[in-house]
Amino acid sequence: MLHIAMSATVMIGLVSMFLHWSAFGTRSAEQGVLRLHFAGDDTGREAVAGAIRKHCRSFQLAAARKGRADGPEELVYDVNLRDPSGADVLVRELSATLGVSGVALLPTARVGEA
Repeated sequence: MLHIAMSATVMIGLVSMFLHWSAFGTRSAEQGVLRLHFAGDDTGREAVAGAIRKHCRSFQLAAARKGRADGPEELVYDVNLRDPSGADVLVRELSATLGVSGVALLPTARVGEA
């Protein structure tokens, strides 16, 4: 009986360590989701990344998809803004970039509601 109890204790400990190290169930620290449609070349892609880099402390491309072969690519970024009050500036700057349309920045709290 003692052998079973010790084995179970070791198994629970191993599972607990795995869940801790894999960051299971943790929430992202990102402040929002940036969505845009992009129909440009590599130069335009660098302009988009530069604008995001300028206004965001961190960002990660979460999804990219192309609806039609001749249509724009939809890009979705998880972003952490340097200054949350500068979100409008980021949206305007991206909207003015050649090949970019449909720019939307949603706060993380609103994303969960959708």
